Amino acid sequence: MEEYQLRVVDERNELGLKLEALDQFLNSENINRVSVVQKRLLKDQYEAMENYYRALDYRIVDFEFHIMKNKTEDVIN
Repeated sequence: MEEYQLRVVDERNELGLKLEALDQFLNSENINRVSVVQKRLLKDQYEAMENYYRALDYRIVDFEFHIMKNKTEDVIN
């Protein structure tokens, strides 16, 4: 993979850790310590982070597809 592609993988992995931490918080008793507005905003944030994670994941799949495609073309040629 190229350097920028590796940065996308790193970003996705770091975001995954943040998603896990936020999910744990949202499903813990500590969520009851924040206001109703903050709960809603945290849930919105979680959904946005999930969408961003998914977009990064799709990009990585596309990178891998093109890498494999290029390797296959090199073998054929």
